Amino acid sequence: MLMVFMAQGVPMINIINMTYVAGEILHTLVGSFGLITVAPFTALVGGVMFTKENNKKKSEEEISVARF
Repeated sequence: MLMVFMAQGVPMINIINMTYVAGEILHTLVGSFGLITVAPFTALVGGVMFTKENNKKKSEEEISVARF
């Protein structure tokens, strides 16, 4: 579709301003933002979960050592 418009001599700014093309550009930007933000968010959640689990094990070990 883009090649047809370019062959007809339609200016690039008019192509970008078309509803369908603008919607696809918006979808691309939102999808890219999601991919970029998911990695740090996953690392943060994993770190919090690991820290809680690690602290829980340490407190259980301290309790068992204190009993002896």
